[in-house]
Amino acid sequence: MLFVVERARSWITTNIALRRVLGGLVFVLRIAGAGILLAIVLELIPEGQDWILWALVVIAVVIGWSVRDLFADLVAGGVIAAERRVKKGVWVSGDGFQGTVEGRSLRANWLRDGQGHRLTVPNRAMVGAPMVYDVGADAEHEVVVRLEGYDDAGRVRIALTDAILSSPWVLAGANPVVLRDPADPVVWRVRTKLLEPRFSVHFEGELLERVEDLLRYEPEQGSRIPSEVPPET
Repeated sequence: MLFVVERARSWITTNIALRRVLGGLVFVLRIAGAGILLAIVLELIPEGQDWILWALVVIAVVIGWSVRDLFADLVAGGVIAAERRVKKGVWVSGDGFQGTVEGRSLRANWLRDGQGHRLTVPNRAMVGAPMVYDVGADAEHEVVVRLEGYDDAGRVRIALTDAILSSPWVLAGANPVVLRDPADPVVWRVRTKLLEPRFSVHFEGELLERVEDLLRYEPEQGSRIPSEVPPET
């Protein structure tokens, strides 16, 4: 029955609600199958051979300890499913990962980053740390820029904003987000929408150069107005 339900779930691609119902049924059937196998093992243990039962308990404890991270991911997956904030097509950014959600399970989420790579992020990484997410932001991209030696925060913010808006890889009309890291004042986090996710490499490669050029630029002083020449006598 479990095999049939899993095959049916893999065949269904359009009816998302039915896929979720079948996914829950698969989870229930797996638990039921594990319970049936455990009951069979307990029935096969002859009377007076309690050491076999204790050996199985020790083995179960060892296995449970070795896969404790898996249980943490399962609990975190339940929390994510209950909150319903991480869905397919949502752009997410966290500690060491960012991209568009392509799929998720009780153990992990699959993301597609700006370089087109597919990332597997454990569920506990999305629950145990702050995370930024945005619906429908499949071309969003976040960059961390380190700018040392510039004390004027307002000028740095303006330079970052101008560098983003003048980039040919940024979507026209995008509203960039420029934030200063409160823990490290020389670190800035910028986020904007790109024309396509594959342009993220070009955007990152040129951003720092554009910002440094803008910060090095000093406006020319206005030319002095010459004093009036006394009329010739």
